Amino acid sequence: MTGLISINGEIQPAEQAKVPALDRGFLFGDNIFEAMVGFSGQIIDTTAHLERLEKSAERIRLTLPWSQDLLRFELETLAQQAQFPKAFIRLVITRGCGSGLRVPETRQPLRVGYCLPSPPVEEDKWERGLRVKIQQSKVYSQKSAAKTGNYLESIVAIDTVHHDHYDDVLWTNKNGEVTEASTANVFFVAREGSGIYLVTPPVESGILEGITRMRILQLLKEAGIPVYEQKVQVDEIARYDEAFLSSSVKGLLPICQINSSPLYTARKNAVFHQVRRLYDAYIASQLGYYVNWNTGVTQGGSSQNPNKH
Repeated sequence: MTGLISINGEIQPAEQAKVPALDRGFLFGDNIFEAMVGFSGQIIDTTAHLERLEKSAERIRLTLPWSQDLLRFELETLAQQAQFPKAFIRLVITRGCGSGLRVPETRQPLRVGYCLPSPPVEEDKWERGLRVKIQQSKVYSQKSAAKTGNYLESIVAIDTVHHDHYDDVLWTNKNGEVTEASTANVFFVAREGSGIYLVTPPVESGILEGITRMRILQLLKEAGIPVYEQKVQVDEIARYDEAFLSSSVKGLLPICQINSSPLYTARKNAVFHQVRRLYDAYIASQLGYYVNWNTGVTQGGSSQNPNKH
């Protein structure tokens, strides 16, 4: 099975699903979305994603006529019917049909849920880490952005850096502050004497507040590991020993190089591995068992899930 898609609640095979040619999401990118990960029918952090979806809707003046409960039910139904070991789950809300830029007086939003097999990350990227290249973004806001479907700047940037043998782009704003990667937030690890601490760019630098970013901040604080949301200038990157990306679908990925500067995130005793173990344990607490993040295959060991009855 290639996947399932739900259009306004009607589930169809992915290859048969259709949306209107005059849909504003297709014509103008007039949409918001959330991307989630699921394992064997269970979706991670659904509530947090739906709450962020509502915030995105407010920022683009889009009234959602459906409850969180309905959206959650439809997504969970999709995931449970598909039962992929690891699923890429996406919920897109468009403003409906309309051929002009002016928002129609009668608004009939469209909701589209996707449940597709999640493509694995190449194993060498887990082992050696990612190479990322710094570029300045033309899009900059001092407020947390709405999560919309307009990724053209990132698409062109990734296509460009791939020709230079980089895996991703690391954006900066007009003030020279690091913000985020194409579809992920970034964390840096620094050493101070015998201690370590982590840093991630703040909302004020112009980032999307990632759900996994939020979860990592929570887990680090609970573990007593110092972590700060603070501005990171490009010329400060050299002070950090490690860096990694956080994404709802890809999880945590080590960075081995920023521009021409090497990092040590993939080494055996890197702090990154400790952070990833914390996150793996959190995922296991939600599922009730450990999984291989890349494939979704169940691994040895279990974890009591407080939400299971």
